Amino acid sequence: MSLELVPPPKVRIHGVWFHWDTAPKDTTYLVEEDTFTVLSAPPEVHQPSEHPIRFWTELNEAQPLPIGDVVSRGNQLLAIVHDLSKSPSIQPHALKRAWQHAFMYCGSQLRAQLLGSIHGALPLHVCMSELFDGLTSAPTNLKDLWLESPRYDGEIPNIIRQFPQV
Repeated sequence: MSLELVPPPKVRIHGVWFHWDTAPKDTTYLVEEDTFTVLSAPPEVHQPSEHPIRFWTELNEAQPLPIGDVVSRGNQLLAIVHDLSKSPSIQPHALKRAWQHAFMYCGSQLRAQLLGSIHGALPLHVCMSELFDGLTSAPTNLKDLWLESPRYDGEIPNIIRQFPQV
């Protein structure tokens, strides 16, 4: 029989515990979104309940959400980091600003997609640098952060441990 030391599933950085286990169910969830909230739209099509002229008028007058903003929808925060009218759609300059907004308004716990790694294919070091820049430059009450990224799932703990732990 051999014993293997397993590192704990969390690290404390800048006063925040970074977790890579499962977050509590009712934790606020931050997700990547685009300027017209297409990415979070349900995949089904419904007939509009209002008159077609009103529907088309509202559609025509719709304005994009500002890049870098965070919009609240119930227990979900939408980070506006994509502009689908551009290629690539991910706007890296928006990541830090979106993290700052999320950290200011999330409360003490946040479950988050690693912005830039879900619909955008940014390198892990870019995604993590923007996250830490946002964390160190925003006032926050955040104590616990659970990060998710199917693309970089196994690499997140290793990269987090490379940042100065406080």
